[in-house]
Amino acid sequence: MPTKSNGKSGLWIALAVALSLVAVLGAFRFTSMYRSMSVTAAQAPELNAAAPGSIVKIVLEIGNAAPSDFRGKVLSKKTEEVYVRTNAQSSVHWNAQTKMVMGKPSDVHSGAIVHVTGKVRQDRSIDADQIVILTGYVKIE
Repeated sequence: MPTKSNGKSGLWIALAVALSLVAVLGAFRFTSMYRSMSVTAAQAPELNAAAPGSIVKIVLEIGNAAPSDFRGKVLSKKTEEVYVRTNAQSSVHWNAQTKMVMGKPSDVHSGAIVHVTGKVRQDRSIDADQIVILTGYVKIE
């Protein structure tokens, strides 16, 4: 005797497929975001040699922070999770249009560790396009 389908099983299958697709797309987006952040940050000599207008990526330990800018020590990557302080310092300018990743504007404060992507200004400071909050994810030796 054939069983009678009420159509609900097809709905559950479609829902399961849709949820699986959302999970795969989310994983892909997370992986591509992680890869873009794992680009090697500039070291002090490379930062000093960068021409005004060029895009740089640096990791800083913030020393002094104000609402629209901060200054800090440039960090050198030892491993994925460990950075070392250098003697170099850099200033960063940011605003409400600056993209924040893994944090919020209130996370930009003295003692915070940040990965900054931005353009070098004539005065050697950086106009931030993106700030990634690394505090709590990396250590400084």
